[in-house]
Amino acid sequence: MARPLHPKHYLGQCFLVDKRVIGRIREELRSEGLQGEVILEIGPGKGVLTEPLLELGPERVIAVELDDRLIPVLRERFSSWIQAGRLQLIQGDFRDLDLALSRFSLIANIPYYLTGDVFEFMLDSQGLNKSFLMLQLDVVEKVLAPVGSKKYSYLSVVMQSFFDISVVLRVPPSAFSPRPRVWSAFVRFLPKKTFHDWPAKRKRAYRDMLRSAFSHRRKLLRNSIDKRFLSLLPPDWLNRRAQEFSPEEWLALFAK
Repeated sequence: MARPLHPKHYLGQCFLVDKRVIGRIREELRSEGLQGEVILEIGPGKGVLTEPLLELGPERVIAVELDDRLIPVLRERFSSWIQAGRLQLIQGDFRDLDLALSRFSLIANIPYYLTGDVFEFMLDSQGLNKSFLMLQLDVVEKVLAPVGSKKYSYLSVVMQSFFDISVVLRVPPSAFSPRPRVWSAFVRFLPKKTFHDWPAKRKRAYRDMLRSAFSHRRKLLRNSIDKRFLSLLPPDWLNRRAQEFSPEEWLALFAK
C-alpha cells in the first residue's frame, strides 16, 4: 500500500480537495473553449485539475511539477493520456524552463510565494491566449484595486494595463489540505489588445517605468521616478504621485 503524500511545507503546498470547488472550476474551464489548444499547467499536484483539462479535448497538456514525489503519481493516474501523447509531464521549476510555446493557455494552482513569478511569466509570454490562476484573495484585491485606493499599486497598473481580469470563484481555506490561513480566488486573465500589440521589450520597459514610479508611494513623481523616464512625464504630472493616475493614463503616456 502506497504511503500518503504529505504536503511539503517549504514548498508552500496546499492541495485542492473540495469536490464542489473542483466541480465549479471544471464547469468554468469547459465553457472557455479550450478544445484543441495547448495548455500549460503549472503545479498539477495530484492532478485534480489535470483531469478536467484533459477531458476538454486539448491538443496537449504540458504539466510542470517541481515535487519529484508527485511525478510517479501523475504517471500512474494519467498513463493512457501520456501514451496517447496528450499529456507531457515535466519535473522541474517552471522558472527554469524554456518551452518556446507559440500559443497556449495557462492554468496554475501554485504556492502563493510564486505569484509574482507567474505574473512575470505571463507578461513575458507573447503567445499567451488566456490564464486561470488560483491566487490569494488579498493579491487579487491588489490586482483589481481602483486608482487612488490604498491597495492600488504597481501590480494593479501593470496587470490591468494588459489583462481583462475577473474573479471566477472565491475559495475558502477549507477547500485545501492543509488549510491556508487566507481565502483564495480562481481568477481569469484575458490579454488585451495592448498585450499582443506591444513587443516583449516594450512591455518590460513599461514595467521598469512603473516600478520606479511606484517605488516611493509618498513621494511626488519628480522625486520617485527614474531619471531616464522623467522626460516622458507631462509638466502637470511632476507634482503628483504615481497612484493618482489610472492604467489607461499610464498606457497613453508610454504609448506617445
